[in-house]
Amino acid sequence: MSEMSRREALMVGLGAVAAASFPSPAARAAVAVAAPAIDLKAWAVGSIDEWDWRHVNARTEHEAKLLWLKAEPITDVCGQPGRDDCDCEYCTVLSGLEADRKPSWDGKVEASKGDWLRADMGACCSRCGEETYMHGDDPGYAVGDLAICSECMTLADWDIVDPGKAADIREELADDEAAA
Repeated sequence: MSEMSRREALMVGLGAVAAASFPSPAARAAVAVAAPAIDLKAWAVGSIDEWDWRHVNARTEHEAKLLWLKAEPITDVCGQPGRDDCDCEYCTVLSGLEADRKPSWDGKVEASKGDWLRADMGACCSRCGEETYMHGDDPGYAVGDLAICSECMTLADWDIVDPGKAADIREELADDEAAA
């Protein structure tokens, strides 16, 4: 085997230094996942009056709708998706989608059920699974990350959501015990 010249040795050494300065493949992958998230905005995307809404992180409203569609099992796609004059399933669904910007969800991978209620959107109760909303005759409540319908609220939940109401409930319970 021939001896390495000084120039070759220098090049090998510089190559080693350069290689050490580049992040590992795992580090590059982590940066690739984290870096774009800085530019992403959170959206609630779905169809009006349907329970098909999803939290989507995207740069634009249009991109959010396209990402929502990507998760759907749509097979009928025209050659020019997104045209207003097309009646394929893809274009029809795309034209019916709404995307609402949700700044409070920025940076989150997924919005919790409590996040959905705090954003004035509906959610399924974390305990019974029934649909619930923050407003209306029988509102639900965001208790941390949970969405709790009024029927499933506990005294501990009221302590978090409305300590005054929790005190009233305790007073009523004490009165009922005293009367019994």
